[in-house]
Amino acid sequence: MRYILAPYRRAGRGLGVGFLYLITQRKCFNPEKPALNISEINAQLDKIKLPDNFLFDRGAKGDYDQVFSQINAGKNVSTEIDKRTINISGLFQLGASFAADGTLVSSDENFLRIFPRRKAGSINLGLISVQPGYEIEQVVAALKSHLQANPDVKVLTLPEYIKFEEDYWKNQSGSLQILGNELCKANVKQLTQARRTNGYIFQAHNLHGSLTAIQNVRMGLEVQGKMSGKEMLIQSQKMLEEVGLGNRLNYYPDNLSGGQKQRVAIPTERFAIARALVSQPKIVLADEPTAALDKQSGRDVVELMQKLAKEHDCTILLVTHDNRILDIADRIVYMEDGHLVREERDCLQSIAS
Repeated sequence: MRYILAPYRRAGRGLGVGFLYLITQRKCFNPEKPALNISEINAQLDKIKLPDNFLFDRGAKGDYDQVFSQINAGKNVSTEIDKRTINISGLFQLGASFAADGTLVSSDENFLRIFPRRKAGSINLGLISVQPGYEIEQVVAALKSHLQANPDVKVLTLPEYIKFEEDYWKNQSGSLQILGNELCKANVKQLTQARRTNGYIFQAHNLHGSLTAIQNVRMGLEVQGKMSGKEMLIQSQKMLEEVGLGNRLNYYPDNLSGGQKQRVAIPTERFAIARALVSQPKIVLADEPTAALDKQSGRDVVELMQKLAKEHDCTILLVTHDNRILDIADRIVYMEDGHLVREERDCLQSIAS
């Protein structure tokens, strides 16, 4: 029998380069009997035979480019697991999952050195090699018959195991996709890029008091680094003019009324990204934009948002407790205690009735 000791969830602590601040699953087996059908791992089995040597998944979530470069250059990279120093002696490509940010692979002996309380015969996932001439289905049936008194043991063929895993993750986990991008499996760089493709309207404005209105707006373009200083000023001025603040470009936030503060924080234009819509994002996330405004100011703000959303072909996802502005929505989703309870699509008719 070949076996893989179970994926073991525990946070690693980094040394030197700040390596392995993530939840990993550790796959360990006898290198003399390879258990994983991954060519990059099987080509490096001699490395994990050495004490405290591990292979690391280059597809793990996190910004590890520097670490990968050092390993590829043949430099020693070490980290720590359960107060024991280990060496990362090679890389392979697998990728993150819902269960873990990345994967470490080593020998069964290294696993037991790090986790001495685990017993060699304590198997979470066992892999059985069937010799030529034996029918896999017959072996499975015999094992099931022998183990039927133990409900904690499942005997599965490879296709059955794959289906078992798929069903588990479909029923026990979630998926978050924005504009076709899966965020649950995204690494740090991908998450940062996803954030930069959205526009944001903050409840508390989040304006820098030491910067003027045009400087606050320009910050959204500076994050992108795609425009010259002159282009950013021109674009920022256009945006402020579009929201009716063209005559207050050099005002500081404290010199603006509440409603005017909120207008500076509303994204509206076409180029980069960040806080003001200078990049024409496809999605704008708005956190209670009318919470601090009176009825008329709130109405002005949401009508302006609605107008600009249509002009720039973007969707605004607005969270609010303000029932006075619900009629501007194309779709309303109601939440109670963290659960979706109902939704309305013909919102104006529903509210009127």
